[in-house]
Amino acid sequence: MNDLNLRIALARTLKIALLLSLAIFITGCGCGVLSKDAWSGGGNCAKQQRAEYDTREQQSQRELATFKKRADDGDAKAQFAMGQFHVFEQHPNSLRAIGLGYFDKASRQGDLQAQRIFATESLKDCQAKAFKLGPTRLNGPQYAPYCSREWQALETLATQTCVRSSASINSSIQVAIGEAFDDADKSDEADFWYLVALTSCVTSEERATGRISGFTARHRADGRPQEVRGAMWLGVRGRGNFPTIPLATPEVEAKAKARLAMLQAKVARSGIWPMLASTTP
Repeated sequence: MNDLNLRIALARTLKIALLLSLAIFITGCGCGVLSKDAWSGGGNCAKQQRAEYDTREQQSQRELATFKKRADDGDAKAQFAMGQFHVFEQHPNSLRAIGLGYFDKASRQGDLQAQRIFATESLKDCQAKAFKLGPTRLNGPQYAPYCSREWQALETLATQTCVRSSASINSSIQVAIGEAFDDADKSDEADFWYLVALTSCVTSEERATGRISGFTARHRADGRPQEVRGAMWLGVRGRGNFPTIPLATPEVEAKAKARLAMLQAKVARSGIWPMLASTTP
């Protein structure tokens, strides 16, 4: 199998199987939704559909065995594919812990997407466990001391590379960290990481076309609108893109500009300059 297709082959196989099932359900082989036997509840359809399912399942398991052998032999792309299957495919035979183990193996070989997924999903698992031990949302995202190690791994990766989960800047790992701080109502920390993303993780094309930010100011838990923060991000994104939103008062506008300057200076002093690279799956 071509290595360039290795990451997506397993998912593609599962999708093809799903499409075939849908086609057969609608029109196929006398047992589609339009067939007489399907409406009469005849046993022939049930047997045929079961046989077709068994055939597809056997093929999937053969494919899975091939991927597993290559992954266990050290192929990073196969390890990524196995991670995808076990963590995201929701197959009866998938096991999340096994999938994270394969992502870990691929990440140790330098696969940036595997590093991103392993770091974010490991933190997610830790946070779920931490909630059961008493911390609240306001203790996040580190939930110290429970998830300090997982958070440090995620933050370290964010200082090194602009790995994204898709072509959008809003999918960068820096934005994920910002959103985690937002969820904990830590707006200064959130906006720091958003600005790291805008400083280092924007391509020249994105800057030229103005497609640099979809960030929005959130509200704190008590419902008070963050007027200064909202005005700051409207200024960053360009007020011309939001003609229906009224201007803030001159006082709020001045505070918004001062806040932006403060955060930009903080980013500059931090020395955090993650590498912009092609990191989409």
